[in-house]
Amino acid sequence: MICAFLGEYKNPFKHLGKLEHFVTNLAMNSDIHEFYVGNHTDFEVIILCLLRALKAKYGTIQYTVVLTPADIDCTEKNESVIRLKPDLPEGIEKKEYSKDEEEIIIDRRDDWLAENADIIVYSDYLDNGKEDWIEAYAKEHKKECMNLAFDEYFM
Repeated sequence: MICAFLGEYKNPFKHLGKLEHFVTNLAMNSDIHEFYVGNHTDFEVIILCLLRALKAKYGTIQYTVVLTPADIDCTEKNESVIRLKPDLPEGIEKKEYSKDEEEIIIDRRDDWLAENADIIVYSDYLDNGKEDWIEAYAKEHKKECMNLAFDEYFM
């Protein structure tokens, strides 16, 4: 099974110990064989750092960093990376994106993560409607979905 992490978390550093326990438990005590994670939000970067630490400690953890054209590539040598292509007319390459374009690109990345994972773990404190889409998508496609922002585990 593949598990994807996405979203934002209000002050993720406050819950670092709980996030570490949660990710470790998923990695060591479930049928998940690979994790997908972005590196755009603090939440995603923390999850990526936790996965790196688990891989260094146990060696059996597999993860892939999913980057958009708007992301700064902070991957380490020998990390598995998927670079999503922007939906731009052929022959046009951009190095910088407006805030609106960046949001669209990140939404498309989140769509890709949801489509390609069996389990979706997300956190969204922004009340921007994204959690409704994720929950509906997961239900329609019979995928397991966990919202860490509202789960009693993190309250």
